[in-house]
Amino acid sequence: MQNVIIFDKSEIMRSTTKLRNIVEQLGAHVNELAAAPYFPAQVHMADHIYRTIGELYQELEHFLKTASHQPPPLPRRRTIKEISSKPAALPNRHSEHEHDDQQPELKGQPFKKMTIAEAARVLLKERGVLHGREIEQLLKQGGYPTASEHFQSTMNVAFKRDGGIENIGRNRWRLKPSSSNSNGKVEVGQAERKEP
Repeated sequence: MQNVIIFDKSEIMRSTTKLRNIVEQLGAHVNELAAAPYFPAQVHMADHIYRTIGELYQELEHFLKTASHQPPPLPRRRTIKEISSKPAALPNRHSEHEHDDQQPELKGQPFKKMTIAEAARVLLKERGVLHGREIEQLLKQGGYPTASEHFQSTMNVAFKRDGGIENIGRNRWRLKPSSSNSNGKVEVGQAERKEP
């Protein structure tokens, strides 16, 4: 059984109020220092600032001792930057062609001279449905040159402009289903064209 420490909320509130007042007082002293017309007045205000800073240190120490009896804080949440710096490999659970074995990693740099949409078409043709983060990871692994901090947004725009790649929900992408044109040729994922 853990020890439960009861702390005085009123003492913490009093200390917090006092800290705010000291900070306001410090701000007022700084304004007076800036407005002091001559050197002795500036020295006098600097002395007030030093004393106020000393009070601030003492009250801050008192606050920390009082607040240290609070229950332990909740675990820290990771920032978006921390999360995006190490993208987790997502399982290909939503693939239309599910396999028990893992997809092989890309060899070389096949996407170095392709557009985002062209490279994504290659991936989606081989692997079926992929999550946006998987596409991003595979494009970068395959040599797609980018320094974008918002690559997912860039991908989104590229896919919509291309017209042959569709989002089926929850950032999962696939090639649009094949359709045949009037010549009997199959167009895979091409944007619809109006013929005269």
